[in-house]
Parts: sequence; structure tokens; C-alpha cells
Amino acid sequence: MAVWIWTLSILSYSCVTCGLKSKNWDSFQSKTELSHLTVNHETGTVYLGALNTLYQLTKDLKPYPSVEEVSTGPHLDNKKCTPPIDENQCTEAKMTDNYNKILLLDMQERKIVVCGSLFKGICSIRELENIANTTYYENGSGEKSFVASNDENVITVGLITSLKRGRMMFVGKGNGLNDNGVIISTRQLFNGDNREIFELYADHAAIKSAYPSASSQQFLYVFENNKFVYFIFNQNNNPGTINRTLIGRLCKDDESYHSYFEMDLECQDGSGPYNQSNAIYASIPVQIPGQDNEILSDTILIGLFRRMGKGSLECAMCRFSLKAINEKMEQNREKCYMKDDRDVFYKPFRTEQYYHLQTFPCGSEHLPYPLGSKEGISAEPLLKKDGINLTAVTFTVENGKTVVFVGTSDGRILKVALSNPAKEYASILIEKNKPIQRDLVLDATHENLYVMTTNKVFRLPVQECASYSSCNQCIQAQDPYCGWCVTEGKCTRKKDCERSARAKNWLWSPEGVCLNITSANPQNMSRRAPGKVELTITPLPDLNEDDQIWCHFGNMVHQAELQGEAIICQPPDEIPPTPKGQGKETGAYISMCFSCASSRWNCQWDRENHICEDVSPDQDAIKQNMEEECPHFLNPSPEIIPMEVSTKVFFEGKNLDHYQIPNVGNETLPLKLFIKIDKVMIDSKLIVTLYSCSYGRDDCSLCLAAQYECVWCDARKSCVYKKRCLSATETCPPPVITQIEPKNGPLSGGILLTIMGSNLGITAMDVKNIMVADTPCIFREEFYSVSTNKSLSIPYFLTCPQAGGTILTISGTNLDTGSIQDVKVYLDHEPCRVIKFGQEIVCVTGPNNREGPVSVTVQHGGTRKTIQNEQFTYTENPTVTKITPEASIRQTISKLNDTAIVFLSPPVLEDPENYRIAILIKMDGHVVGRDFQYVADPTFENFTDGIKKQVNKLIHAKGSNLNKAMTMDEARAFVGEEPCNITTLTEKDLYCEPPEEQPPPKRRQKRDTVNNLPEFIVKFGFKEWVLGRVEYTQVSDIPLSLILPLVIIPMVAIIFISIYCYRRKSQQAEREYEKIKSQLEGLEESVRDRCKKEFTDLMIEMEDQTNDINEARIPVLDYKTYTDRVFFLPSKDGEKDVMITGKLDIPEARRSTVEQALNQFSNLLNSKSFLITFIHTLENQREFSARAKVYFASLLTVALHGKLEYYTDIMRTLFLELMEQYVVAKNPKLMLRRSETVVERMLSNWMSICLYQYLKDNAGEPLYKLFKAIKHQVEKGPVDAVQMKAKYTLNDTGLLGDDVEYSQLTVNVIVQDEGTESVPVKVLNCDTISQVKEKIIDQVYRNLPYSQWPKSDSVVLEWRPGSTAQILSDLDLTSQRDGRWKRINTLMHYNVRDGATLILSKMGISQQPEDHQDLPGERHALLEEENKIWHLVRPVDEVDEGKSKRGSMKEKERTKAITEIYLTRLLSVKGTLQQFVDNFFHSVLDSNHVVPPAVKYFFDFLDEQAEKHDIKDEDTIHIWKTNSLPLRFWVNILKNPHFIFDVHVHEVVDASLSVIAQTFMDACTRTEHKLSRVCVLFSAFCLYKRKNVENYYKGIRQMVQVSDQDMNTHLAEISRAHTDSLNTLVALHQLYQYTNKYYDAIINALEEDPAAQKMQLAFRLQQIAAALENKVTDL
Repeated sequence: MAVWIWTLSILSYSCVTCGLKSKNWDSFQSKTELSHLTVNHETGTVYLGALNTLYQLTKDLKPYPSVEEVSTGPHLDNKKCTPPIDENQCTEAKMTDNYNKILLLDMQERKIVVCGSLFKGICSIRELENIANTTYYENGSGEKSFVASNDENVITVGLITSLKRGRMMFVGKGNGLNDNGVIISTRQLFNGDNREIFELYADHAAIKSAYPSASSQQFLYVFENNKFVYFIFNQNNNPGTINRTLIGRLCKDDESYHSYFEMDLECQDGSGPYNQSNAIYASIPVQIPGQDNEILSDTILIGLFRRMGKGSLECAMCRFSLKAINEKMEQNREKCYMKDDRDVFYKPFRTEQYYHLQTFPCGSEHLPYPLGSKEGISAEPLLKKDGINLTAVTFTVENGKTVVFVGTSDGRILKVALSNPAKEYASILIEKNKPIQRDLVLDATHENLYVMTTNKVFRLPVQECASYSSCNQCIQAQDPYCGWCVTEGKCTRKKDCERSARAKNWLWSPEGVCLNITSANPQNMSRRAPGKVELTITPLPDLNEDDQIWCHFGNMVHQAELQGEAIICQPPDEIPPTPKGQGKETGAYISMCFSCASSRWNCQWDRENHICEDVSPDQDAIKQNMEEECPHFLNPSPEIIPMEVSTKVFFEGKNLDHYQIPNVGNETLPLKLFIKIDKVMIDSKLIVTLYSCSYGRDDCSLCLAAQYECVWCDARKSCVYKKRCLSATETCPPPVITQIEPKNGPLSGGILLTIMGSNLGITAMDVKNIMVADTPCIFREEFYSVSTNKSLSIPYFLTCPQAGGTILTISGTNLDTGSIQDVKVYLDHEPCRVIKFGQEIVCVTGPNNREGPVSVTVQHGGTRKTIQNEQFTYTENPTVTKITPEASIRQTISKLNDTAIVFLSPPVLEDPENYRIAILIKMDGHVVGRDFQYVADPTFENFTDGIKKQVNKLIHAKGSNLNKAMTMDEARAFVGEEPCNITTLTEKDLYCEPPEEQPPPKRRQKRDTVNNLPEFIVKFGFKEWVLGRVEYTQVSDIPLSLILPLVIIPMVAIIFISIYCYRRKSQQAEREYEKIKSQLEGLEESVRDRCKKEFTDLMIEMEDQTNDINEARIPVLDYKTYTDRVFFLPSKDGEKDVMITGKLDIPEARRSTVEQALNQFSNLLNSKSFLITFIHTLENQREFSARAKVYFASLLTVALHGKLEYYTDIMRTLFLELMEQYVVAKNPKLMLRRSETVVERMLSNWMSICLYQYLKDNAGEPLYKLFKAIKHQVEKGPVDAVQMKAKYTLNDTGLLGDDVEYSQLTVNVIVQDEGTESVPVKVLNCDTISQVKEKIIDQVYRNLPYSQWPKSDSVVLEWRPGSTAQILSDLDLTSQRDGRWKRINTLMHYNVRDGATLILSKMGISQQPEDHQDLPGERHALLEEENKIWHLVRPVDEVDEGKSKRGSMKEKERTKAITEIYLTRLLSVKGTLQQFVDNFFHSVLDSNHVVPPAVKYFFDFLDEQAEKHDIKDEDTIHIWKTNSLPLRFWVNILKNPHFIFDVHVHEVVDASLSVIAQTFMDACTRTEHKLSRVCVLFSAFCLYKRKNVENYYKGIRQMVQVSDQDMNTHLAEISRAHTDSLNTLVALHQLYQYTNKYYDAIINALEEDPAAQKMQLAFRLQQIAAALENKVTDL
């Protein structure tokens, strides 16, 4: 067995790791203090507003070419003086710095607005391309042109936007000491309306009154949203009061500012509010995590706030929803109207006159003056910081995660992932202790962040994914920008990972998941029967079929298989030895059933052969963990058996059925000690004590002390089992002493004396007294043993080594006195442990706390002797200063001198890098520990072909990890038996100098000359590698004069022979070429003639075809029939669907009740909460299939047709949820690919509804002409009625591949009972009678819609060649027969000639022919089973049984034509229809024509959502638009013309329409890929139309936007025009069936929804259910 460790690598891509990048950011340093930064997102140009200077920089912060810095100051000025400054009038004027106050880009006018603090805050307009060029500046217009604050400490904010009258700039500024008091103002940026540029757009008197003069404001931010402008500022109404942060809202079109409303914007926690804001930024992110993890799509504001305490600074970040702010403002306004008495409202406009409510701009009612409320909106902090100030903020969205960048006062940028609470995942130092300025700007791509400090600007990337070199680092970073690209092996952004759209190929950092092998099955396997191992990878990436996966087992590599979610690895070719203690070879050590079955290895016990073996399908074997099924014996009786007596022992047997034991009933069995049957020993769980009384019991005392039933037998003088002695004694003879140890001792005594003998008592209590030389000896009972010895003293040992541990030898005379237990040695007072006793005493020293000499004392018993002439010395403990090397290979006692210990590192287990290994060096009792590292063994590459030739007297070996833990001195190499001197050793290369002469190999092979070359062997430590054999270059002794002729003469002969053979072959090949060329030219000429003939015929028909189509009326279906077919014809019931028939199966007695209940159900559907919950509940049901979803959506469309505006709102809501799912799943391109959800089908129906009129007025005509053209082309050539193949078609699979002879006939048709005038009809003589009927009906009734045509099987065709009449039918008694085959009758069969007269009449019973059959499909069912029919071409794979196989093959060869020749017909048909295809494509894909408002509206919606979700991939947006319109609507109409026209689409025509539909799909596909097979015919057309599609989408994007109001008006018109014609009640009834089916789930969902509870929706549904199902309810 072996434990297998597997690793995976995907070799389709190389793994790339990148080191950490240095923070070498682009930067720019200003000469003066910076104030503002703004970026042109079109060009990337950066503009800086600084003290007295303006800068224009490139996107990488380099000075802009040909644009120098612009000086704006200092100039002569005084804050109290009105410009222009005249020194004579303003005597206090002095050179004053110009602080930049406003720096705004006007992208529409290609200008930049610059305002400074000089000259009362006058502004100028400069060129966007060159900021040095001023296009407008006026300083003499007086107070009306004073825009910014002239106080350097007062902030001014501005916003440029468009109003009805032109471009405007909204300005907010605090009221400085010398300002004009205009706090909020609107400045026009054009000359007109009797106003100048920068002049106030409204009455400034009204504006000034908006705030009391005692208040002071510090503006932070201004932004616009829809029809409003918002100002955010800090305000302190009176000195010393608490600051407030306010948000003010103003209608952009309100000149009088009456719509202005302000309220508090608070960020607070449990300790109170953060009363002052530092910075705020507003935007619309794609995804915002709400309190309950709901997904919002709203403008949010993120603000930084602070509060000052006593010596403390606390800052926080809060998030606000603009939607919630607007709702709160409206609530407060309503409270003001209701005259709220809480004194929370104030009006700066000081008048008591009350105005009635009026309707002002922006559609809301408000008072005719600005209004403020002390009751505002508050939020809890998402992030808190103490001790530092948060100074700047901006945010963006990456992978659906909102990322906030926060600047701090100590010069850092904090990266925060927005959640609750927010998570700070990175902190970047920009410039130490330099505050980050308020203007924190992202570039257009949101890939770089511009950061501004006091006088520097930096551009830094928003992410540093490449700096994370491993998946763990990448995931631990928790960076929303980053993820681990599995197939590329690096940390990247999602867009940079080629396969990020594929599942589990890009592992997002915040999700915290890396690729891991989580399990292996099996965990172990037999070495004898290695098999495949199944590995579970989590998460398993979605791989391509051509991706290669490899399994590594040590140095061996095998390609793996991917099976579902598991990876299958093959076992290695060579299995390394199993590490000791980790496994055993099966059967080698396991010989008992219990051991085998209970083994942790996958073994089984073979009952037959009685061996342990590998697991196999053998059912008779005992499997793993089934040890209780082993045959065995248990419960012996008796358990104690004497040896001298034959005794019967009874056992209980278990699981013995397999063995045939005579006379054994598998119960109790008298046996000996074991059972062996057929040389097989049965397992036993018996524990039997077999004992002998005489063994070791030579005297009576020992015998009587035994535990068993032994007695001392006087007759035998021995110890025997009691049943063997008749004269046993209970009293033993007197004791006998045989030996005393030791023989001598000191006179002082005190040693341990051992007395040995026999009959020395049975227990210690039997010993009463002991005398030695008439002196009492103390008896030690604890050391007594029966009749053996008596211990009289006890030795005392104390061992506690700390340093010590040295072996000390003491020599002398008579040292063997006493025993080892009597001897003690002391070094001073520390004992030395005696380990050897005799003529020399050897002991191990103990620890000592002091250095220096100590005395040595030896004690024998009570006698002590101190050695006088020599002393033992303790020295300082040794110290280890260095271990070299610090690493070793896995596979590698020691030599000692005064300063070094040399030893070989021992081998360790596999994967040594996974262990923490320490070295312990024990020097006597002193132990030193150091960390030591083991690395993986080096690997070597074997020589190519097993042989290496020496080059320049060097041998080169390649490998890896060669010098990781082995030096050149330690490594050894050998050539055969001789050493090879190693000269160079690197990580991958080893060079050595071999011996001069070729040495013999270590293992000589007698018959193999190759293997007699010397081996090249490398030894590292204990491991040895044989890389191959070495071949020495042999020096030739043959003279050059002999070598040259021997080489040159054969070479010349070979050259002459080669030239001769070449010329002969060339001539033969040339003859063959000419022959083939002649054949090809003949074939080419044949094909060319055929093509010319086909094209000539078809071009002549084109003009007639166009005229025929123009003369015919286009049979467009009415709206109801159109919607029925689009919505319900594809359903399982088809034309019989209840929605098409309109039949509501309701008893007449209950009809009024049901209709009333259905109307109530309709009202319930008009509740958005109910309908959304209803749809979600159904989609969550497993049995709610995709087909059911499509049908449900169509029913819902009809039911809500009366309120299409509401239907559109529901669709938008569901669509936003669907888009969120795809964006979160990182697969936005897959959205709308199929109709797998209700909303996707709702979109299809919505498009069908909105584009009906467009189809009818614009696109219908070219589509109908295309259909008629295809039908005409197909029918003018033969069509096989059985195989449904045609001569003229666009579908290669439907091409008639045989040259059928036919001629065109013109027959005169008289319709019975409709006059005697004949109608000429063109038919083919190879047409079946049914085909002739269809062509006649088509021509005769061409001015009627298809629904009014008679069916071909309801009419009879009669031919009157003379005076007699003959009824024509497909099959009759005259039909041609050939064995089992029967051919369908044609006009040629009946010999109908050109100009013949045919009579078409309705079929009567008497007119039905004998053998008349209906349609081809029915013929198969009506004919006898053995009969087969054919029309034009008899299937080549059907041969008569009577013909031989060889003969039939020859027949096939004769009858089968070259199919490729007939493919030219596809080109000819394509050329004929090209103009019709062009016209249709042009009508639906040209933005210069009429574009339906629904298309513009929905495309703008997709663009808007892509921008919100930060999806900048044009391919994704292109796919969305293509899936929503061309593929969802136009392809459906193109493939099914009968959805819009009252026509019949024949199967052969449908095949050609499918080709054009596929062409349409390929033309709308933007990505470059291989064209589909059917589109190859239109390849150039596809590529050309792709550009047209892109231009179509681009043109729509540039069109004037369709507002919600305009779209709702358009939808309302559709509802009014067509709702009454639809089966609305039937749709409601069918919808209720879904309610009834999933009633409980819907009720539960409604009861759990708070909004539904509030509106009692569940109760209303229960009432409707009771009425519809005629149930009595107590509701």
C-alpha cells in the first residue's frame, strides 16, 4: 500500500508569476499650491488650477506639447475695490495672489471656465485644446459678473449644464467678508436675452434673500440629477453653534428659486452626529449592497464627516441614497403644507403673506419662496477613523462591487470595498504628512486615479493585481479588482483573464476561494494492483475539450482525464518504496484472516487459498472491515490445561460453514490445541494457558507457591499436577543455602547481601531471622522471591542530567567488593551514575553548576574513599556557532575535532518542505537545537538514447535543484568504476572531467556491446542516479589516403543513380499530370456550361417574378391573428390552443360569476407587488419548465395588453433583476441568449407588439417579396415529394442531387361551377398530381388569402384528352411498380401534354378514385407495410433483396452523379434571390430609414444599464442588442412568414428560409469566428452586413432619445387600438390555472412579503380562488 500525493498542472497555458512592482507613479510638481484638478475624459488631458498658475498636462502628467503654463497672478487688486482696478481710485490696491476657485470643462462647447479670487471672482473662458488662449474675459460689467468668492478661505463650486435657453453654470459659494452676498446663482454662458456671459440668469435680489446674513456657508459639492441641481454645504448659523451639513435641491428651470428646498444631511452613530462634512461625491454605481443585501440601482452620495472632541478627532464615512433624499424632501414639504407645529421649518424670505399652492417647474407643488427643514435624513457610518482627517472621496464599480477611494490628512489613499460596515482592504502612502486635496478624479477608463496633494499630482493605478504572485496572496488581498486567473496562473483583472467569462476560470479575490484538491478516491491502493485515482478539485474551472491536464507523481507525469466534476489520474509506471510505517505489501506480512480483514488497507481474505489478497469482485472473499465473518473458535473449556495429562478441550466454532468438517455441527467441538483441515489452520480467538508444574519448580517451596493446581510429590521428589500424585505433601523440607553474593565486603558493612538456595519459604513471612557472622542482617521483604534470594539492602540512584553526561572510568584494586548496587560514586556532592562494576568502575557524570576541579569519592556500602592524587574538572558547556549547510536533500557517525562536528543528514519522509525539522546535537549531557531545512531531491535527465558522448573531455548532465542543498565537494560522479571530477555544479547543470581512458562498467554484459560501455553515475548523499552510458571517441588509425577513395567513390555512384531515378520519375509524373489535367479541364468545361445555362434561365425569370410580386396584394394578418400565431402557435396544442380558439369552457350558470372573479384577478395582476411575487414564485418551482415559462409570459402579455405601460414597467423591473444576476455571475454576454425566463419571453412579445405596425408599413413588403421569390424559384424546378428535396434551393441538405429530366407545361385549367374561362397554369411534367393541384390553386386563387383557398385533398383534377374524362391521382391501379417499390403518378405518367385542359372540381364521394391517397405523409401509413413509394429519385441505399451485393454496388456507382457539380445550383439560386435578400436586410437594419420607437427606447435602456454596471466591452452591448431584436424577433419572423402573412410555407421553402435566417444571425454576430455551414453561401454578404449592423446600432444610439412619456403614449395607443380584439378573459382564466397549481407557494410568498401583507394581497387572492372554484369560504 502507499499513500498517494497528486498535483495538477494545466499545460495549455504557461504559469506566469510577477514580482512586486515598485510604486513608480507618474507625477507632476507645481511651483505653487494646487487648488483644483479636472480631466478631459475624451482626450485624457489633465488641467490644474494652482495659485497664480494654470497647467495643461497629458494623461501621464507630462507638460502638454506646445502649451506652456499660464500665469494668472499676482495682479494689482484689493478685495474691497470693484474692477477694473484703477490705482487712482483704489489707493489700497496691491499685488495680490490669485487663488483658483473654479475650473470647469464645457465639453459640449469645447471650452473651459476658469474663475479666480482676483477682481471680485470674475471668470474667463479659455480654449479646451490650449488653455493659454482666452476666448472671453470681461472685467467691466460690474457686480452682475462677480461669480466666485474673493476670499481665499471660502470655497466655490460650480456645475455646467444645458437648459432650454442654452448653456448655464450653477454656482454655490460661501459669503465672504467682501463678497456680494449671492450664495447660489445661475450664470448664463451665452450672449442673449439682453444678458452678457456670466451674468445672473435670475433676479439677484431674490437669490440674496435665500440665506440670513448672519450665517456662513462652506460649499463642498454640486451635482445634477434629472431635472434638479443639488448643493451640499456646511453651515454655521451663529458663531459658536454646532455646524450643520445641508443638502439643497433646486429645479434647474426655476428662475425664481421658489422650488429650492434644503434639509440636514447627517452622519451619526450612537455617540452622536458627525457635525461637519469634509468631502462628498455622488454617482450611480452598478450595484449597491443594501441593509438586507438587496440590489439597488440609484444615485448614491458618499460623504466624509468629522467631529471634534476635547483633544480628539473622529471621522466617518456615510452613504446616502438620492432617492431617499428626494422622498424625505417631499415628505417634509407635505408636512409644511399641513402646517406642522414642531417648528422644524424656516423660510429665509421674511414675509407673512401666504401663497396658495401652485404647480411650478419640475412637476411638484411648492411655496413661492425657498424652504428649509431642520428635520433631514441621517445615515450610520460605514467606516470610522480616529486621529486622522478624511479629506477626499470618489468611487467606482468593479465586478459589481463599489470601490471607494478615500484621501487622508496624512497623505494616504485608503481603498475601501463598500458594504456595511465598509471594509478597508488597502492603504497607499502618496506623500507623507501631505493632505490629499478634495479633487480626487478617476480617468475615463476608471483604471487610474489622479491624486492631488499640496503641490503635487500623482497618477496611480486603481489596482496592483500583478504584484500578487500566488493565488493565496491574490485572494487574501480582498481586492475587488483582482482575481486569480486559473488557466494563466496569475492574478489579474477579470477583463485581462482570457477565460474569465467561463465558470471558475477567474476566482474573485473577495470570494476567498483558491483552487484546491479536496479529496482523492481511493485514498490508498495496492502496489500490486495500482488503478486510477479520482481527484476532486474545488472549484473546478470550466475547461476546453483540448485543454490538457497532467498528474504528477514524484518525477513521473501522466496525462489526466476529466470526467464530469472529477479528474482521473493514471497510476505511475514505477511506484517508489512505501515509507516505513505507512503501508505494507498485501499478503507479505498478513497471514491471518482477522489481521487481513481489519487492516486499514483495501485487502480481502481468500477462504479457498487461506491467504490475504487485493480486493477483487470475488463474492466469496471476506472484505475489508468484515473480520467478524472470519472462521474462528472461541470460548474454550477448560481454559487451563496441564501438559502432562491428555485433556479434552471444548470450543465454540463460528463461520465454519465453508469448511467440511466431519461430524461437526458447528457447536461444541472436542479438539486439541488447534484445528487444521486440509493443511489450512483455522483462526482462533482462544486464550489457553498451557502449563507445566515441574518447569522451574525444583523444590517444594517453589511448587507450593505456584498459582496452578500443582503439588509436591514425595514419591517422585518433584512438582506435578495434583491428579498425577497420590502422596502429595503440604510441608516442605528444611531450607538449603547454596550461594551467597557478594563473597566479600567492607568491615563497616552496609552492602546488599543476596542469599540463594532452596526451600527458603513460600512467602516473606516465612523468614524469621538472618545472622551473618553472628551479626543480625536486616531482611528487606520487598526484594524477596520464593526459594531464590533475599535482598538485604536497597541501592539509591539519582539521575537528572542537564549538562554532564560524560563517561568516567575509575581504576584501582579490590573495586569488585560487594555488588553494583553497593557502589556509589560522587563528584563533590553530585552523584555519578554507575553503569559498570568490576575491576573498573564506570559511571556517567551528572550536572554541575560551577566550573573547575571536583573531588571524586567512591562508596562501598558504608565505606567512602576519596581519590587524592587526581581530580575531575568541569569545563564550560560547548557552544554551536554555525551549521553548514543549513539545508539538505531528502536522501543523505560523525567525525569530531576540537572545533567541528561532521555528520551525514539522515533520510526523511516525502515532501520534506512540509515539515519543520530541527537538529539536536547531544554532546554528553549538553543538547543544542537548531532549525534545519530539507529540500526535495534533485532530479536528473537521462541521456538521450541512453548514451552520452564526451565533448571537450567533459560530460554534461542536466537536471533541477542540483545545488539547492549539495555542494560541489559533497557531490560525486563516476564513469564506470572510476570517479569523474566535478568542475561545475549549478542549479540545472553538472559538468565533470571523465578519466582519460575508458574505464570498465560496473556491471559488465557479455553479449551486449552497448551495455559494456561504462555507466555514468551521480551520487548525492545516500541516493544514486544512473543517467546512461558514456561513449569515448575512438581515434582512427586508418590513413587519410585510404579513407578518401573509400568515401568519395560510393558517393559519386549514389549521386548518378539518384539523378537517373529522379529524371525517370519526373517524366512519369508529368505524363500522369497531363492526363489528369485533361480530365479536369473536361470536367471544368462541363460545370461551366451547366452554370451558364442555369444563370441564363434564372436571370430571364427575375423580371417576371418581380412583376408578379408587385401585382399581388400583400396578405398581412390582422393584429389578433398575428399575436395568436406569434404567442401561441408554437405551443403544444398549436392551432387548437384555447387562446387561438377563444373557447372558454365555463358552465353558463357560472359564467357571470367567473367573469367577475377574473376581472378581480385582473385587478390583482395590476398590483406590482403581487405580480412580481407571482412571477418569482412560479420561476422558483422545479416543475415550471421553460415551455411553461414561455406560455405563461404570452398569457401575461394578453392579460396586461390593456395597460402596456404597466406591462413595460414590470418587464423593466424583471429585466434589471435578470441583468444583475448575469453581471454578478460574471457572464453578461450570456444574457438574452435563450428564452429561459419569463422576462425574456415578455421581451420577445413586447417587441412583437411594438413592431407590428412597422412590419405592416415598412418591412412587410420586402419580406413578402423575398418569400414569394423563394417559393417561385423552388417551384420552377423539380421537387421530390417524398424526400422533400428540390433542384433549386439554398439549402445544401435539401438539394436534389440527381439530374432529373423534365419539361415545363402550360395547362389550361377550368374551375367547375366558376365559369368556362380557363386559367393558364405553369407546371412540370414531373410534378405529382398533388403538386399540380397546389400550383393550380395558387394561381387560380392568388388574389385571395391562403386561409380562403380550398385544400388540395378536397378537390379533384380531371383530364379530358378527348371525349372521355380521366381522374388524375397520385396513386392508382396504373401506378408503376417494381417489386416493393411503387412510384407516385406524375403528369408524364398520364402522358399529359403541353396545352392540355384540366378541370378542377370539388371532390364528391363518387369521384374518389380507388387507389386515391392523400398527402405523402399519409401514404406511408395507408400503404401496406412492405410497399415503398418514391417520386423522382429512388433512395440509393434501398436495394432489392434479389440482387447481389456486388451488383447493387455497381448499380449505385452507375446511377450516382457527382454531387459537387449540383452545388453550383446553390450559387445560381443565391444570385437570383440576392436582391430580394438585400432589400429585406436593408429595410430592417438601416437607421436612416424609419426606426421603431420601441427599438430606440430599449437600445437606450441597454446602453444606460451597461454604463451603470460599468460594462465597457462593446461586444457585450452588441450581443445584448442582437439577442433582443434581430435574433429574438426578426429571425423568428423570417423563418415563419405565416406569423405575419396569410400564407402557407412549404417544407422545401422553409429550408431556404432557414438558410437566410442563419445568414441574418451570422451578419449580426460581431465576433470574428468561422462562418456557419449554411452562411458560407453568403460569406461575402455576411462580412459586409456585419459592418452595416454596427452602423445600424451606432445610428440608433445617435438618434434623439425617446422619453418615457413618449413611449408610454405610443404604448397606450396600441392598447386602445387592439385590446378589445384579444381573448383577455381566456388569458386570465389560463393564468389562474398556474395560480391554482402553485396556490400554496404563492400564498406563502405573499404572506411573507411586507408590502403584500400591507395590501392584503393573499386575502384578495383567496377570495378570487373561492369564487372561481365555487368554494364556500369564511374569508
